[in-house]
Amino acid sequence: MIDPILHVHGLGAWMTPVSIGCLSALVLHHVLRYFECRDKSFLLFTGLASATCLATLIANDFTKLSVWLPSSRWEQSAPLAILSLGAVVNLMFSRVFLKTRQLVPKIDAAMRLLVGVVALLNFLLVLSVYFLSVSTWFVETLLLLILLSTALILYATFQFIRTDQTEGYYFLLAQSLVLLGVFALAFRHLGWLSVQSVSFYVIQIGPAFEMLFFSLALSVRIQNNRNCSEAVLLDTTRAHCVALEASRDTEARLASTRLDRTRELEILLKNEKKHREQYDRFGAMISHEFRNPLGIIESQAALLKREDSVGVNNIAKRINAISSATHRLALLFEKWLQHDRLSYSPDSVRVKLIDLSNWISNLIEKCRVYQNNHSFELVLSPEAQHIFADEQLLDILLLNLIDNACKYSPVESKVRIETRHRSGMTGVAVIDQGCGVATQFHQDIFLEYFRVDPESKVRGVGLGLSFVKRIVLLHGGEIELISDVGQGSSFCVWFPTLQPPNTPNIH
Repeated sequence: MIDPILHVHGLGAWMTPVSIGCLSALVLHHVLRYFECRDKSFLLFTGLASATCLATLIANDFTKLSVWLPSSRWEQSAPLAILSLGAVVNLMFSRVFLKTRQLVPKIDAAMRLLVGVVALLNFLLVLSVYFLSVSTWFVETLLLLILLSTALILYATFQFIRTDQTEGYYFLLAQSLVLLGVFALAFRHLGWLSVQSVSFYVIQIGPAFEMLFFSLALSVRIQNNRNCSEAVLLDTTRAHCVALEASRDTEARLASTRLDRTRELEILLKNEKKHREQYDRFGAMISHEFRNPLGIIESQAALLKREDSVGVNNIAKRINAISSATHRLALLFEKWLQHDRLSYSPDSVRVKLIDLSNWISNLIEKCRVYQNNHSFELVLSPEAQHIFADEQLLDILLLNLIDNACKYSPVESKVRIETRHRSGMTGVAVIDQGCGVATQFHQDIFLEYFRVDPESKVRGVGLGLSFVKRIVLLHGGEIELISDVGQGSSFCVWFPTLQPPNTPNIH
């Protein structure tokens, strides 16, 4: 066997220092990395690289000059002791790097057992330098355990690569070189391998490349972890942006909803104020309307009493005036009482067949009593003899139309009532010679409490024509208005010839 120290001359003279220098640089680099990341993998790699560096020194017999004094027994045991120490650190490093506890639990348990056994045998090997002698089977057993540990690490590495971890490939290359170096050192220690150039260069170069691939594996892991962290950060940022955008959309929708709701509330408030004003105006008007007939009755009764005391006989005249005022009061009460029925009870319409000729004639006779300042003309169409309607509601409808015709027409003017016929419809028209209605008010006059001139001296509460329209709609009919300012008015209500539906839409 050639003495290894002789190979320091020639190519080995610069290869060994370069290898040791590289290992020392890696040790220093990963020590700094450990303090930066606090990752146990870097600390264990530092221990493994230190053991490899020491093994390289032993392989070149530098330890005789720099580490310890020459000893024949230690020179025989030191390479194997350092080799087993490296195996222990390699097992610990591999367990942490490959995460064998989660990946391959059974292999992890075997590796932990090997750590304990190899460490114990290594301790006994060190003691053998001073107290014990080591037999051949002890050395062979230790070498077999080291080879077994490397095999288990390789198996765990293959399983690790199967999980798509790219750093596993560099780790596999490093462990393959470790296995090659273990074989070389073991065979050299047992005398099975001569110290030739090839084996010598494997021992010199191999550890440097092992540590280089381990370092690359750690670097790739750091890069992968950084990429994962950046990806998570990017996903988190995107999720935050999406949440922020959703929050902005929600805020915009809430603002829009709040604005719409505010507008609705403003409209409701405006309508409420309008209804309140209409109600107040209605109360004032209805009070005024009630006071007028009551005043007439009171004054006529006083005149009747005074005339009776002086022997003047105007009883018929006073009774007619009182009867007219009473009828006026009855009509006002009927409007008041029918308001809720027309607004909320469309099912209460009781339609029957009415003989128009007799019914309208009787109605006009009643109107002559309290509308004695106007004359009435009835024009009957031979094709409009009957009508389907609620008699009570039809009475309210025509009385309102006739009352309006008399109120807005000059005294002694004529009010004409006509019956009409067209395809599928029967109509009743009330025509006057009054002031007329401007075209722009043709729709508004059918609204509740609406009056073209609220300050007009003509009595009224603004309910009559709204009642007329509701009654017409309750019967499934329609109303026709022909009028203009100064040309009188013609209101014609059309009812279906056949019986209408029970519950038409009156809104």
